[in-house]
Amino acid sequence: MIRPWYRSRLFWLGLPGLLFLLWAWVNSNFVRHTLFLPASTLNSTQGKLLWWRSASDGTHDVLLDLRTSEVTVATIEPGDLFFGRCVFPTLGDVDSEPVEPVDRSWFPAPRWQFVDLTAATCYRLAVLPYWLLTAGYAALLTFGIHRWQRRKLRLLEASAAPSP
Repeated sequence: MIRPWYRSRLFWLGLPGLLFLLWAWVNSNFVRHTLFLPASTLNSTQGKLLWWRSASDGTHDVLLDLRTSEVTVATIEPGDLFFGRCVFPTLGDVDSEPVEPVDRSWFPAPRWQFVDLTAATCYRLAVLPYWLLTAGYAALLTFGIHRWQRRKLRLLEASAAPSP
């Protein structure tokens, strides 16, 4: 007799990962978390996991809109006054701030852009929505449980078959 799928160890070991992804999805729509990595930034905001890296030669200003994941590149003229916020975060520094209700997005689109504007100016952007991560994890977990149940059924049928 095969145990039901809900009594399978694979199901119970996979359930915490699924619950974590669901929690991260909901939490990202209420609190924006920013993790500063060496030369890049990782954001969990508005239903998506967003990795961002930019480099500039000083003649371009590369800006990212977290809500729409749109990148804007502006050319800085030599006579322009540019006042930017200078932040020197340490490795692993985490910043948290609330997400406004109008900015919440439950099903954003996946995105990636790798653009080199000049030899010294570039930006990298990868956006993974939590709904896609959660659905992919749930599909892999379901497929794994299904294959394991089929394997157990096949072994049971092989052991119950009369030997020649």
